[in-house]
Amino acid sequence: MKVNISDMQFSALRKIIKLFKENNISNKWIISGGIAHKIHGLDIETIDIDILTITSLAFEMGQALKGYSVNDVSVCGNEKFHSAFGQFEIDGVPVEVAGDLVIKGNFTYPLSITQQVLKKCIQVTVDDYNINIEPLEESLIADSLLGRQKRVSKIVDKLKEEGVDWSYINDRLSQVEETGSFKEVLNGYF
Repeated sequence: MKVNISDMQFSALRKIIKLFKENNISNKWIISGGIAHKIHGLDIETIDIDILTITSLAFEMGQALKGYSVNDVSVCGNEKFHSAFGQFEIDGVPVEVAGDLVIKGNFTYPLSITQQVLKKCIQVTVDDYNINIEPLEESLIADSLLGRQKRVSKIVDKLKEEGVDWSYINDRLSQVEETGSFKEVLNGYF
């Protein structure tokens, strides 16, 4: 699969991979957000690289990326999110690492990197390293709950073209405390 991202983003991704390899970082992580959408073929503008993982790996990644740190990995949150979170900048490309990310609000949705999520990911190989790319169904859930309607519309169009794994969505939504808003959003699309 072609990695459809900017040269700067690809260069930063290659540096991340090199550092993760050198530091024996497990590949139990995924590329999410705009970069994942672009790799899936969506026309999304994005400048950063979002990495989702588990908390312990977020701290390991923070150590591996220490030379590029803007904000070291720490457990933090706000009204929308909670995670082990760190910000980095590699050659002008912002990189965000989130461990056990939880979306908060009228709902609570754990974007946990489980075997189920990893199994659903597509993989892209860069420099002999397999990178997990967030499934579009996962993006659909997260972006719907965050109210990102432009992205949701593009994701829905792509999923209509490729097919939706409703079983995956329903299983993941069983972890959401309140799913009414998600179902209401999707009624307009499917």
